[in-house]
Amino acid sequence: MVKSRQHHKRPGFAGFGACLFGVACIALLWFVSSTGRLQAQSSGDEALPEPTLISVFPPGGQQGSRIELEIRGEALDGAYSVVFGSAGMEAQVGEVEQLERREPARPSPKKKSYPLFRVTARLTVDSPVPTGTHPFRLVSHRGVSNALHFRVDEDTVTSEIDTPHPSVRQAQEIDVPVIVNGRIGEHGELDAYGFDAVAGQELTFEITQAAHFEPRLALYRPTGSWLDPDRPTRLLFREQVSSDLIPVRHRFSYRVADSGRYLLEVGSLLGKGGPDCGYQLRVLTAGSAPQATSEPTWTERHFTRKIDGDWPDRLRSRTVLQEQPRSQGRETATGAGSLAVSPDASPSETDRTPQGLARLLEREPNELRTQALPASIGALIDGTIGAPGDRDTYVFEGEAGTRLILELATPRLGPPHFNPRVEFYEDQGGPVLANVHKYETVYNGGGIPSSFLKTVEPKMAYTLERSGRFFVEVRDVTSRYGGPDYEYRLLVRTPIPHVGAFDVDPVERINLVPGKARKLSIVTHQEEGYAGEVLFACSNLPPGVQVFPGADVEKKSSAPVSKQEESFLPGSKKTTLVLLAEPDAPVTRMPEWIRITARPVVGGRVGADLPVLEVPLMVVTPVDPESNSGEGDSQSSS
Repeated sequence: MVKSRQHHKRPGFAGFGACLFGVACIALLWFVSSTGRLQAQSSGDEALPEPTLISVFPPGGQQGSRIELEIRGEALDGAYSVVFGSAGMEAQVGEVEQLERREPARPSPKKKSYPLFRVTARLTVDSPVPTGTHPFRLVSHRGVSNALHFRVDEDTVTSEIDTPHPSVRQAQEIDVPVIVNGRIGEHGELDAYGFDAVAGQELTFEITQAAHFEPRLALYRPTGSWLDPDRPTRLLFREQVSSDLIPVRHRFSYRVADSGRYLLEVGSLLGKGGPDCGYQLRVLTAGSAPQATSEPTWTERHFTRKIDGDWPDRLRSRTVLQEQPRSQGRETATGAGSLAVSPDASPSETDRTPQGLARLLEREPNELRTQALPASIGALIDGTIGAPGDRDTYVFEGEAGTRLILELATPRLGPPHFNPRVEFYEDQGGPVLANVHKYETVYNGGGIPSSFLKTVEPKMAYTLERSGRFFVEVRDVTSRYGGPDYEYRLLVRTPIPHVGAFDVDPVERINLVPGKARKLSIVTHQEEGYAGEVLFACSNLPPGVQVFPGADVEKKSSAPVSKQEESFLPGSKKTTLVLLAEPDAPVTRMPEWIRITARPVVGGRVGADLPVLEVPLMVVTPVDPESNSGEGDSQSSS
């Protein structure tokens, strides 16, 4: 018994010692972490809050009008100016009001929230301002904010009424065509709009802008039912299947079958609502002007890019080439980017552009190899997947070792609705290459690769292994869809080595503190074997700000492995630029728009300037994150 008691005493003493050791470790960790926080705060390494815009209402207006804007965002205290990226739009800042912030039930530990503000501004839109979306920013003693967009239209723009209007009896009356600025102000809110239409009328319903929620449209006829005379009958817009790869459609067309009253309902797909959830609704009739759209600077790897007769010349403008005489007549193309007509195509099937390029029009039947339409390397082919299961086949002649570039564009309907699949066949056997690009990842202990993602690519490359005939087949990836909107444009050509797109780390504005630096990383795509260099230049820097080349530490990438990346992905090079504000750099009251450009260099010859980035930059003084000083400037005009 004594031995037994002694045996139990020893573990108790050891446990007590372990507890003391644990307490000491916890105290040491607390001391180290507290010291680290104090050092970080004292050194000023903690990021200062920049003015951040969250929403604007109304999101659009008419040319030649005056509009009262309500802008909501974080750290907007002291805002004194609104800067628009377009001439003819001016705004004066009015009241700057701090709002009570409702914290979410589960706040994110990674995102720090700052005081919430509402800023009013009086906007004047001149009549010559072009229609479309125009970016704007707020300026304060903290610097320049991120950009939001305001849409300008030539048609009359109205606003949603203040009282709720979710049903047939309460619907807001509108006259089509119309543009309505509205807001889903609460969770689960529905906005109903009633209008009259005539049989045979073509109507288009579109959400041109929506902030912080996924809009849902529904069209009804207020016919009622035996049990409920106010129950409408749904005509359009069933619940859509959507995902990260298949977004919800926000534009629909409808031909009115019977004259009478109709009801259009706007809601949130997931029931989300709030003061930041604004939208703009457009109801158009046949002949109304479509929405103006803008494209990124360079969209070489987008299905929506415009491939036309001058496409090779646009590619050449992004490199430095020796001047060569262009081919004349109807010779088969072998030079980089030249286009030609198939010798077997009849004149009625081709159309020559002003630049002397040729187009081939697809004709049926051409599903089988025996029915393949003859074409030449360089012909620009226009085709349509006219029905589900339709496939179009073309036959070419080529020599072994020839490097080919296959490009595909969808002028009307593209992914995720039309996913064109292009397969490349040599004369014998099955397909040797398709534009379905697969990524693989290794995520288990055994190191076994598993399929991660497949996408259809608008561009691919292939080198002929033998001389002779080869075939190119185009169809929908599922063979379940087709129709007059499933148009495509196919170009098979030889390479034009050139500088492609520029990927820049997400940066909407740069606010530099004197003595501090900001890094910009630029990835240059090297398309079709481009092996030259690229020069970068930065212009319009404010006094006291300089740009220097920098170096980044190579980080091991955890991205999925791309299969056949030489056929689908361009080469790339990373460049780092460092913007440095000298300690005595003068503080700027308004932002300067700095411009970064690139120039290709091949064989010592320098090409033309290529736009990379244009971003506002300000030199600002450090501001206490908890300080709301500077509100005295809020009444200043822009």
